[in-house]
This record gives sequence, structure tokens and C-alpha cells, in this order.
Amino acid sequence: MSKILYVELINEKDSVKKMVKLPLISGITWGDFKLTDSLGEGNYRIRAYTNYMRNFGTEFFFDKTIKIGNSWANKVFTKTDYAFTKENNVDKVQATIHFEDKNGIAYKENDVSYDVQLDYRSVAKGKVKTNLSGDAIINFTSSQALANKSGKIVATLTLENKQKVVKTIPITSTSNDVDVQFLPEGGSMIENLPQKIAIKTLNASGHGEDVKGSIVDETGAEITSFETTYIGMGNFIFNAQSGKTYTAKVKFKDGSSKDFKLPVAQKAGYAIAITNTDTAKVTLKIMASESLINGSELKVVAQQGGNVFYVSKAKMDKQVLVANIPKKNLPIGVVQFTLFSTNNQPIAERLIFVNHKVDLIDLNLNTSAVSTTRKGKSSFSFDATNQNKPVLSVYSVAVTNATKVAPDEDNESNILTSLLLTSDLTGYIEKPNHYFLNDDVKTMKELDNLMLTHGWSRFLWRNVAAGTGPAITYKPENSLSISGTVTKGGKPVPGGKVMIMASKGTFFILDTVTNADGRFVFDNLNFPDSTKFVVQARTKSERKFVDINLDVVPNQIVTKNKNTGDVEVNVNNSLMKYIKESDNYFNEMTRLGLLERTIKLEEVTITEKRNPAKNSANLNGAGRADYIMTADDLST
Repeated sequence: MSKILYVELINEKDSVKKMVKLPLISGITWGDFKLTDSLGEGNYRIRAYTNYMRNFGTEFFFDKTIKIGNSWANKVFTKTDYAFTKENNVDKVQATIHFEDKNGIAYKENDVSYDVQLDYRSVAKGKVKTNLSGDAIINFTSSQALANKSGKIVATLTLENKQKVVKTIPITSTSNDVDVQFLPEGGSMIENLPQKIAIKTLNASGHGEDVKGSIVDETGAEITSFETTYIGMGNFIFNAQSGKTYTAKVKFKDGSSKDFKLPVAQKAGYAIAITNTDTAKVTLKIMASESLINGSELKVVAQQGGNVFYVSKAKMDKQVLVANIPKKNLPIGVVQFTLFSTNNQPIAERLIFVNHKVDLIDLNLNTSAVSTTRKGKSSFSFDATNQNKPVLSVYSVAVTNATKVAPDEDNESNILTSLLLTSDLTGYIEKPNHYFLNDDVKTMKELDNLMLTHGWSRFLWRNVAAGTGPAITYKPENSLSISGTVTKGGKPVPGGKVMIMASKGTFFILDTVTNADGRFVFDNLNFPDSTKFVVQARTKSERKFVDINLDVVPNQIVTKNKNTGDVEVNVNNSLMKYIKESDNYFNEMTRLGLLERTIKLEEVTITEKRNPAKNSANLNGAGRADYIMTADDLST
């Protein structure tokens, strides 16, 4: 397929700041973004995709939110805290913004102007002054009319020298509201069938929040209780009775409570239940209402990425059917189980994650040669094995100082989290690497709760049944290429001579000839990132003054950040320890002349006017000559 990877650096305004095209060699590539000291701090995104992937939507692009801090060109650091209240169904927010310099000295009694924006609209503007602690307090409200409860505060601090420093502070939420969802296993709740009901709770910032509560019927009698176990996810077994309605009484961590109606149960139907805690097999259970025990033939299909790995037919001649599926027959990653009716219509679905340990590489790190002294030379090695046999592969290694950069293991991206988990699930997945750090029953249950609470969108059976697929607009790219058309007077130039010359990054010259339509192409190019080219063309008879129209791949639309839970309000503050250490390092490099740095000088205001040179006036005006040379001067 595609052999070119597009990688973008996207800022908080959903604007592409940098983009590189990298050639893929055996599915592997590497590159980097050079961050200038003029780049502001904030939450940025790294998005990666191929041209062919654009046919299937942006949901499954690699898209990760990262924090970028800045100390060199930054005089003002902020730390913001939000407090939420509600009055007459209107959310009220108090933002306390603390302003200080790099050394932690507060900016006292400085003027601050602000613009609060929610849902891309300004909801509050004004001016305040920082107090003796360097805090500026901003109050604003969020009405229910706003669909998006996130935005930003654009705060402008005026320094003593009248310089204005603009800081953009994210607003990740405007209330303490918690959304609670109850999701029956398989998709629908059926009367008189015991089913697993998954719970998913999210706070206004997009993070999971643990709750507990109970289920009561219309008379107020408690039927069962429940409690989430990890970042707002859990499940309980429930059997809805005919003619009954049920309410969940949920208690939140702040002591408040709220009632939620459970989904209405269907009178009759089918349900599936899957147990995935056994390391050797998956247990599948099909249940039917008594009225549907008629011997009709059902079908179960397990697939991943459109490839079917398990098919089973069963006659519904009893209320419960059970099947055990060996995990060795299923692929690693997210697997979708679908129950089909007699007329091949999907009636229930369930996702599971198969984590084959036999497919994983075991790494054994040897750190005996790592130095513990300052600037001491260190070396290390590691052994890669699979089932006690050495594995030959390609590895990438990053070395960081954990005392300066605290690792966030739960939120790291790797093959398991990105390729096998988040790329096959919709929405934001909080702390994806948590599910692979420990190999125990507790973690397996937490991963299964994730499967119960996230829907499927990569593969839709109705499209398969209808024989329809996405329109293939973007073709796979096999190599880096430069192409276009040469015209003269609006007409194509056949047999024209075209030359490209690399002017920066590398050096080579290539030439070619246009075809009958004036088209030319230079393909199978191999050049490093940031290479610049000069393209020249002439007619067959060496005439100049032709027009060169280069083919440009249309830019991919930048969608809103789906990983809103990873947005950090206080970016520089969260990176402060690392920023100070790196600042000392860069200053030392600059002192030794080993690092280039642009120093922005303070603004200089000129108040005096230059006296014009005497006798420099001419027909063009008063004259601005610096020196007047007379005929006498020339004669000498």
C-alpha cells in the first residue's frame, strides 16, 4: 500500500504548524520536528496518516496530544485553577490565574485584559489587576445554549515596561457535571434475561470518575447495587422484569447524588454474554426469550478488520446456548462478535480484546554498565526473546532522566495501545497503556469493561450486506515524487525540457521531458526532510517564459482534538522541573557557542528627528542625503 507517511504538528487552534512527508521502508520510518524558540507553549497534537487512509475518515489516524513548554522566549508563566457553581441552571466559573516569572516571582498589581471564548464565541471580556500574590480572578458563565463546554481564556498581561504578553489558557470544562451511561452487553436490554450492564461515567473534562449507587424499581425497592472499579467503568448483573421500570441512584465523590433512568427493556429478543477472563478460551453464551425458542437458526461471526476468524451456526431450541472458542484461533487485538438472525441481520454485538502473550517480545534490560556519576559514560544492552528464542527485529530506543521527566506509563503510546487498541475503538481512551502493564485478573476485567463501554465504527455489517464501501478518492503513494504540467499561453508544451535541482538539504540535478499533454513526473525520489527544490522548464526549442503548474496534494482537513482528556491547563507548570533543567543546559551550550539562539531585543523608541543635510533638496522633495559633495570637493 502507501509508502509515504504524512506527519503533522497541530496547535491548539487546530492549525498545522509543521508537516513532513516521510518515506516508509518495510513499514518503518523516522523523522523529527525542529521546535523554534518562538513556538509558544501549549497542547499540540502529532497526527500521522497515509494518503490512502484518507478514504476512510480521520477517526483512525494516529493522533496524540503532547505538551510543549517554552522557557527561553517566555517571561510569564501561568497556573490556573477553576471553581464551578450552578445557579438557575446556569454554570458559573471562577478562574484564578497566577502570573509569575521563571524564578517564581509573582507579577503584582499588573493590568490584565481578558477574552473568554466558549464554542468559538466570546462570552466575557474585561480588565482586572493582579493582586499582591500575582493572581487575577476572572468570572464568567456558561449557558445551556452552548453546545461545546470547552474553550479558552486569552489573557494579556501588561509588564512594567508596557510590554504586553499574551497567554492562551485552555478551558476544559465549565461545570462539575458527571455524565453516567448504562450500556447492556450486546446492545439491548431484554426482559427476563440476566444480562451484564456496563457503567461508564465521565466528568465535564472528559475523564472517568468513579461512582457507586443502587438500582431501584418504580416502588423504590432496591434491586441491586453497583460500583465502578477503574476510571469510571464497571458492570453489574441485572434481570429486568416485565412491566417494571428502573432508576439508578448514583452517588458522586463530592457527596452529591443524581437519578438516571435505565434503558427500557425489550419485551422479547436475543442477548449474548461473553466471558474473556480465561487465558485459553472465550466462553460465548447466547440467550433468547421464551417466545423465541422455536428452532430458528442463528449465526455468530467473529472478525477483525474484515477478516473472519470464527463462524458458528446454532438452532435456538433452548433458552441458553454455550460455546467455547479457543483463543489460539483468534488474532491479537480487538475482535468483534456479532449475532445474526435467520435473515442475516445483526441483532447483537460485543467487543473483546485478545491479548496473546505468545505474540509478544520479552525484553530483558542489562544496566550493569550504567554510570551513576555526573557526566559518566553509560552503556546498556537488552535481550529480545519470544518463547525463550532470540528475536531479530528493528527497535527504537529513547533515554530520558526519570528524575527530570517523570514517566506517565499509564498514558504511553506503543504498538499494543495504538495499533491494536485505540485504532479500533471510537472516542477518547483514557490511560490506554494501563491495560498492558500488569498481567492479572483485575486488569483483564478492567480491559473487558473498556470493551463493554466503547462502540464499534470501523466495520459496519450493513455496508457489507449492501455491497457498498467507501469511495476511493486518494490512491496509495508508492514513492516521493514531484509532478506537474508545463504550459505556454494556456496550452500544454509537449516535449518540453524540465529540470529540478535540490537547493537545500542535499544536492542533485535531474531532468526529464514532458509528454504530449505537457505532463512531467520525477518519481522514486529519495531525499531528507526540509529539502528545497528549484524547478525549471523550457520548450522543445529552448524557449523560456513557460508556466509550470506543480501538482499539489490537497491538505487534509484538521478535525477537533478527540483526546480532550489529555489537554493540560497548566502546560509550563506541569513541565517546570524539566524546563528549568533544560534551560540551564541550553544556556551553557549557548555560552560555549555550541547552540544558535536568536535574542529578541527590547523595543527602542526614537524621539529625536535627524537633521536633513544642508542643500540636499531636489525636485523629488526636501532631500534625505547623509553627505553633500560639492564641485570643489570633486576638483580636489
